[in-house]
Amino acid sequence: MPAYWENLLDHHGLQDVKPKSTPLPSGANLSLGSTPPAADDINFMREKPYREILGAIQFGAAACRPDIAHAANILSRFAHDPRKAHWQGLMHLVHYISGSRELGITYTRDTRRGLNPVTYADADYASCIDSRRSTSGVMTIMAGGPTFWMSKRQDVVALSTTEAEYIALAKAVQQAKWVHSFLAELGHNIPQPLLIKCDNQGAIAISENPKFHSRVKHIDVRYHFLRDAVERGEVVIEYIPSEDNPADILTKSLGSTLHSRQVSLLHLEQLVPNQD
Repeated sequence: MPAYWENLLDHHGLQDVKPKSTPLPSGANLSLGSTPPAADDINFMREKPYREILGAIQFGAAACRPDIAHAANILSRFAHDPRKAHWQGLMHLVHYISGSRELGITYTRDTRRGLNPVTYADADYASCIDSRRSTSGVMTIMAGGPTFWMSKRQDVVALSTTEAEYIALAKAVQQAKWVHSFLAELGHNIPQPLLIKCDNQGAIAISENPKFHSRVKHIDVRYHFLRDAVERGEVVIEYIPSEDNPADILTKSLGSTLHSRQVSLLHLEQLVPNQD
């Protein structure tokens, strides 16, 4: 994939930009704002290839770069009406890609779990300034590396951090069951229950104990299949500390130190060019 990034940078004359250490500035809060774009914004963006560059980045993020998936998701929210601040955010991401173009996922033999996947869930509560919807992050890891990842704004407004995490957990169950079915088609039958990990004790408690029904009865029924899957023994949900949760990188813009730690959790490493 390094050649893909090099072609993107060369095509837009960005091959010599100064590298950044994170995809977006820590705690970046981009929004559309409540007013129409100013004339300066319109003139500034008139010739900027925002959608073209962003589309190319989204492809790369989906293919092999979970570390930029959250930034790409954030910037895609403004593709219909990008402004100067969004272009600056996109260029920050380009600078990060420039310095990390040789990063790739490495897979290793897992002597403990074999090819049995683990799915991780996380959420960033009310992170979208324009809608106050939360962001879900879901990641499945097999053979030591990510095989699926998703960073997406939730469809509804959650009323609490626990509720946002519960919704993210429901997405994780969907993904885990899909992976289970896909591997079964390939002849690899994963024993149930499927393992899902989350860093919110409240969301885990709600998924496992019906006595919390009054706290979540307002949540759309489509998310409660999570509790049904737990009751049927199809999935088991375990707690994991936030700093060890690889899905954390899919929900928020981290500082340099935390971002680097998350990248190492994902087994993203510098790919050695073939010398042949």
